Amino acid sequence: MGAQDANVPAKLYSTGEHTIIDDLPYTLQGIETEHHKWIEAECALLLPVLGLPLLKTAHSLAEPAILSKWLRSVVSQPPNGLVTQALFNSIDEELQQYLIFIGAVEKRVRARTDITLSDCVVMLQQPVLALRLLYTIVLECQTLVGGQIMSLLHRYTRHGNQFVSSFCQRLLDKATVPFDDFLSNWVGSGTLNDPYGEFFVQVADVHSRWSGRFDFLAQLVPESMKQTDAKRAFDVGKALYFLRSLCNDDRFIVQRESKDAKGETLINQNFNSVIEHVNNQLATKFQLSIHLQALKDYMLLNKGDFVENLLRECGELLAQPAENLVRHQLTTALETAIYTSNAQFDPPQVLKQLDARMLGLGEMAWQVFTIHYQVPSPLDVIVDERAMRTYLQIFNFLWRVRYASFALSNIWRSRIMSARGSLKALIVEQGIQEEWQSVVDGWQIMTQFVNELQLYIYTEVIQGAWKTMNAKLAKLATLDEIIKAHRDYLEIIKSRIMFGAGETVIELQELLNGVLEFCRSAANMHIYISHRQVDRQREAFTAIYDQVLQSQAQFVSQAEKLLMKLDQDNQSFSTRLNFNSYYQL
Repeated sequence: MGAQDANVPAKLYSTGEHTIIDDLPYTLQGIETEHHKWIEAECALLLPVLGLPLLKTAHSLAEPAILSKWLRSVVSQPPNGLVTQALFNSIDEELQQYLIFIGAVEKRVRARTDITLSDCVVMLQQPVLALRLLYTIVLECQTLVGGQIMSLLHRYTRHGNQFVSSFCQRLLDKATVPFDDFLSNWVGSGTLNDPYGEFFVQVADVHSRWSGRFDFLAQLVPESMKQTDAKRAFDVGKALYFLRSLCNDDRFIVQRESKDAKGETLINQNFNSVIEHVNNQLATKFQLSIHLQALKDYMLLNKGDFVENLLRECGELLAQPAENLVRHQLTTALETAIYTSNAQFDPPQVLKQLDARMLGLGEMAWQVFTIHYQVPSPLDVIVDERAMRTYLQIFNFLWRVRYASFALSNIWRSRIMSARGSLKALIVEQGIQEEWQSVVDGWQIMTQFVNELQLYIYTEVIQGAWKTMNAKLAKLATLDEIIKAHRDYLEIIKSRIMFGAGETVIELQELLNGVLEFCRSAANMHIYISHRQVDRQREAFTAIYDQVLQSQAQFVSQAEKLLMKLDQDNQSFSTRLNFNSYYQL
């Protein structure tokens, strides 16, 4: 785009200074005259043939015409956003001021005052600078949207030239109006009215209720706004969306709407009040702490007497293949366990969320049994599907531990291990005191391991993580911070009780399977002893006894390997278990 390099035929003519001045009001607007030809296709002005003294001056007078005409063609096109539209409107106003200036020039020309081309060049200095600025800004804004445009203008407001700084501040003030509306709607009511995607908050997944629904786009935050303030605004708007859409709390939003404050003041005024209200609603209306405690009690098997009663009620059921059971049997056992334990005193809104399920068929029932806790809305935003999957993983592991503990305790309760009274006499009668003592030793080793594992899990890991989470929740926290605190709580538990997962947790599960195998073998030995079948079926009895010894030896070997693999976070379990250096580490 230029005033002198258009390659088109032209009539060669000579023009004097007065003729150029007479044409100046038209030239400055890009209007053709007898001496100045406009080339629309190239947005160029073809000047007449001039003498060298006038050529440079004529070029200076042609520049604003070219710039203003190009700018008018750009701002007349549909904008790609509301901020762009506001900027174009502001540019259009500046072009109107340019026309007013041309009117003043025309008045002087028509008055036949002693005006020279040099005078005209001096008069045009600021208008040309303004047009150059507008031209540069429009070019740079072609690939920018929303906050990016505001950032560009903000950088120009810090220019060392006072005219450039104040001129761009005027543009910025008007371009900011749509952004302020976006911010006011978001921070005031949690709504987005941003059809062109210019705000730094965007809907990422319209089908999501919370997680992943909104994105924070740091690149669209204007440089005039601190990133921390933008993050706070993001949190406030999301909190209001949560209150309005998931809690049906429109009344609070209407009561606190204010259109007076703007920017940082608006954000800071709203942040504490909105976040405090969300925390209060979660604590009082939706009883978050009660449901988190219920998840801890039931999904993490932390309610001791309930768990014991549940195992007693469904222990025999769960020893069958899963395909032999119907759901009604499990729910009946669950209800019995509730109403024969302290669980019966839990709030009704907790007990009605409990259910018993089977995760699949084709395995033993105890391996696929699970308790399900239906988290009510809107708390399912905090305890979402991801969290419930983690709860389920932890439950499945803890259930194996508790089931192994139940199997060991059941042997004792049935007086197999106590070897008193008639059983003791039968052992002496059949001469197997040494064999039976080996079984008792194995039972004691496994019982100590399982008991110490449970103490470690419940007193150190779960209770420690629970205390840490509650300390975080006691502070004023955004909903995302609450979700993160809860996820961290679950991840700490999962990682530490499974000793980092991976191969280690598989080895631990094999240990627990070995406990169950040992208990089955010990029970079979008891049958032979109580029916005086040891001598009659010595070979079969010996085979079972060998299984017991093998289970015991394998258990000790696996336990030693496991303890040697424990990282620093789990060393307390190793210390607790091996206080007497029984295991060779």
